[in-house]
Amino acid sequence: MKKTFTKKYNKLPSEAINRVVKKYKLINDSNISDKIEVIVPEVVSHKEKSVTFECLPVEKMDSLGKHMKEETPVSVEESMEKAGVALAHIHDVLQPEKMVHGDFSPNNIFLLGDSLVVIDFEPMNADNWRGGVYNVPEHDLAHFIVSGETRFPHGNLLNYPLNRSVWYQSFLNGYQEAGGQFNKEDLSIRIREGFRKNAVSVLQDGRRSVLNKVGTIGFRGMTWIANPMLRKGL
Repeated sequence: MKKTFTKKYNKLPSEAINRVVKKYKLINDSNISDKIEVIVPEVVSHKEKSVTFECLPVEKMDSLGKHMKEETPVSVEESMEKAGVALAHIHDVLQPEKMVHGDFSPNNIFLLGDSLVVIDFEPMNADNWRGGVYNVPEHDLAHFIVSGETRFPHGNLLNYPLNRSVWYQSFLNGYQEAGGQFNKEDLSIRIREGFRKNAVSVLQDGRRSVLNKVGTIGFRGMTWIANPMLRKGL
């Protein structure tokens, strides 16, 4: 008997739960793992306020975000490219239904041998970033880059690893090489807006020191806004 895990969505209406279930079902019915080295948990059952998934041993795996933060020997650049390829295939399945992952971040991607395990598809269908359309590829792409810098910032601002820009470019390259397409201008706007919103949120939290605030915003995030040259790869 397979182990299962139940995630509760107490604040979401039933139609939102149905969107979550539909995303997982579309992905698994597409046999995506036969095309690329990606594993997505299967939905076992769902109720009005919860979804039960096949339980994968994520506690025994390291997230991509952890390797980014700790700069461990694992090839982050290669994993970033795989993440881009995975997202392109996910969009290929979901976009005909006008859906995206919704929370595609390094924290929701785990390394299992040569495969990536992708979890936490989100149900939302409204975009508060620009007042525009949420269910477009640019949202997932921007969210991955912004969350990578704001949730896993490099600790030393004076010795920032420039290879991080290479990591993100590998992510975008993998996405495009797998057939993914995006609007460069829209993506750039969403990235800048994501960093701006994070900066405002952090600065409103009076419990943090100034240095912690800067570190959480991320040096790459601040310079991304200030220096267009960092966006030339887009």
